[in-house]
Amino acid sequence: MSENDTLICEGKFSKAPWRFLFYTFLAVLVVFAVSVVLTVVFNGLIKLAFLFFAIFFGLLTLYLAIICTKKSGEYKSTKLVVTDNKIAGISADEDKTAFECELYRIENVTLNQSLIGRIFKYASLTVKTSIGVYFFPAITNGEELKTLLMDLALKAKDKSVIF
Repeated sequence: MSENDTLICEGKFSKAPWRFLFYTFLAVLVVFAVSVVLTVVFNGLIKLAFLFFAIFFGLLTLYLAIICTKKSGEYKSTKLVVTDNKIAGISADEDKTAFECELYRIENVTLNQSLIGRIFKYASLTVKTSIGVYFFPAITNGEELKTLLMDLALKAKDKSVIF
């Protein structure tokens, strides 16, 4: 950003998706522990069933632990800033794309909100520009940003039109 740019808005990112995964991980871990204990207590066919549950929930616990670790880093590194002339940020795609783009280049802004997002009050914002597409997960002020970006983009396009 240049010195002439005035900060208008920043993306506020929620930690709710990471917390949701973490609590799910803890719940599955408890079920795994109970299954292991019940496998030791019972004999026969019931023991085999609890052993199956222990193995299944053990693998599910491992999978959720990997996802929690990956997602926590993803949400920490995502940034979004809107000025009077530009939008800048670090996108949450796999290669952490840093970008800066003039507002008149914005073609579309999409807001997606899952059921869990509605419960925890966050959404994912996708900004499509003439340069590329940028994705921002878990934004708590997504509706405000979408409206602001579309309004600023329209004003910037009107200014850039030469008659």
